[in-house]
Amino acid sequence: MNKKATYNEISTLSNVSIATISRFMNKPFSVKKETREKILEAMQKLGMDSSFIDNKKSIENNVIIFNIPSLINPIYSEIIAGAKDCANRNRYSLLISEDVINERSINNFIDMLKTSNAAGLITTNIIPTNLLEEINNVVPVIQCGEHNTALSLPYVSIDDIQASKKAVDYLISLGRRKIAILNGPLEYKYAKDRLIGYQQSLISADIPLDYNLICEIPKINYDIACATCHQLINRKNRPDAIFAVSDIYAIAAIKTIKQNHLNVPNDIAVIGFDNIFLTYMTSPTITSVSQPKYQLGIYSCSMLIQRINKEESPLESMKLETEIIIRESTANWLKSI
Repeated sequence: MNKKATYNEISTLSNVSIATISRFMNKPFSVKKETREKILEAMQKLGMDSSFIDNKKSIENNVIIFNIPSLINPIYSEIIAGAKDCANRNRYSLLISEDVINERSINNFIDMLKTSNAAGLITTNIIPTNLLEEINNVVPVIQCGEHNTALSLPYVSIDDIQASKKAVDYLISLGRRKIAILNGPLEYKYAKDRLIGYQQSLISADIPLDYNLICEIPKINYDIACATCHQLINRKNRPDAIFAVSDIYAIAAIKTIKQNHLNVPNDIAVIGFDNIFLTYMTSPTITSVSQPKYQLGIYSCSMLIQRINKEESPLESMKLETEIIIRESTANWLKSI
């Protein structure tokens, strides 16, 4: 039986076009999974050998790059775990890239994508629009957490404004009125949005904004956060609560408060963000806004694989829900809201 006739038979059995079947034969993993399965089922019914697919897979690009700005922040470990599990289930390997992407690093980063024969990229970095577009012309990109909305690239994230507003609303419900924020660098979208949520909450409660209580920390760094918090709580009008946009900042705040012979939460209540594993190992344990970190990884990797496979259905960006896990740093009982 000649090739054309065989393709016709596969097409009839699978209800897949001959053009798609031809593409599958040359590059199986450029065809979406559902279509691959239909073609393979038809081939099996026709008694055809499909073992060539495994051989082709071994020489195709099956590497997904997961780009993070720094390994220091523990939040990335659970996100990466979710992405890795999803990648493994779909026969991809996940490689971690710790790199800030800017004009100085972009050429080296793109060279790395090409030399590793990467199939796609998941990034948690803030990337300028022109550079993000340049990268997306090389490999499919999915944004995770941090995202640039100037391009219509899909992302998986949370609503940082509402999450931070909910955190500050909770502190206000405890009777706190002098609420400070330990924020990250405002070049990041998450920091801008969490500051907006903080401000919205205070305005809604008719609490005047005190700009002396707004602290921007240049990076996720425990030592810098300790120094910033030391200055904050030794002011004449010290805060009675601290909203830390990272659990690393919250840990630093509690350490500094205790070093100054003050009590958490009686003198100063503290709430963190991310709900990393360290929050229940400290004393006191830390109330924190919990992100669905593992799910962020799974969904971002799943969406990327859909892009890699050129699946026809349009990808919609996703915002996942958060919750406040209440612990000893704000209250002496445990529950979630």
